[in-house]
Amino acid sequence: MGKLREKQGIPEEMWKYIDKLELHVFEMRRLLEETRELFQSDMRIVADFLASGNSYHSYRKIIHKEALIKMIKVLSGESDTDMVGKWMEGQGIREEDEITVCELFDQYVRQGREEGEARQLVEDIEKTMGFFKVTLEKACESLGITVGRYEEAKRSI
Repeated sequence: MGKLREKQGIPEEMWKYIDKLELHVFEMRRLLEETRELFQSDMRIVADFLASGNSYHSYRKIIHKEALIKMIKVLSGESDTDMVGKWMEGQGIREEDEITVCELFDQYVRQGREEGEARQLVEDIEKTMGFFKVTLEKACESLGITVGRYEEAKRSI
């Protein structure tokens, strides 16, 4: 037995510190629906999301909202999860609130759309100012936007 362990690159005396547990790994996006139905917690949402992708739709209530959003962001290829708590606070969502997956996703998508529109408005006004060499007021006037709306959009991005 010692020679076999040595071949694995771990000295015999180190094996006393290593657990003898087996770990079974499953590709969750390929789990059958019957298997996914066995999950009762937020992991059911994660398993269903992985299996369904962008077409995922559910009215299941979320227990751990911030953790679930972070997990789904990472599984979707996004690495920036630091702002999730701040985003939830800005939306008035607390961990103890009852909210479904669809409600949460709708708010998240709507927030992204609003940020995109605000970013586009600011970009358009600033390009107009630069191209035509006009003041903020003139650029806003030419695009039919109030200066207040521009400033609000600028603060939101």
